[in-house]
Amino acid sequence: MERFVSSILKSIDDKNYFAALFVALAMPDICGALENPNAEVGKRYKKWFDKYLKSKYAPTNHLEALAANFPDIRKILPPDAVAQMSTPFDTLLWFTAEDCLRCRNKFLHQGLLENSQKEKITFITPLPNRLVVHKSIRNGTLVLQINAFAEDICHGVQAWERDVQSDTNTMRRIGELMTFTEWYDL
Repeated sequence: MERFVSSILKSIDDKNYFAALFVALAMPDICGALENPNAEVGKRYKKWFDKYLKSKYAPTNHLEALAANFPDIRKILPPDAVAQMSTPFDTLLWFTAEDCLRCRNKFLHQGLLENSQKEKITFITPLPNRLVVHKSIRNGTLVLQINAFAEDICHGVQAWERDVQSDTNTMRRIGELMTFTEWYDL
């Protein structure tokens, strides 16, 4: 799976944002198919997204959103802060499994990025000086930074790979994934 993660990260470094986003949006498909090849594509895609990205992109409350980036946060917050952060998260900022699947379908198959459930979703290139506006609303549009989104997918793939490492069937299928042959090795 490292070849896919490396490809995404290299594409970001090379400012090849189309490649980064294409591969990132395909990863829930690839991981889902490796783990459960007989499941319906949309269902396995959304299941993978919900397991590995929901807490970052469609959290139930503010504490879940914070814990997605800082897993040990509950250990250091006082109980009253935990209670205050248990308030519902703004659903306008959600990017759900359904949204991601729709973006995958439209972007990979049609070159479009539109979501009928929200006014619009836009992916932007990284900002200078490591500034972040990822997961924000601008003029009614949900803004996602390509680099942050793609890196979150990569982290999800790495977590997924740790989760399935004892599943011999999934590991066998990973070993069967496509590779490239160098022209001089023909």
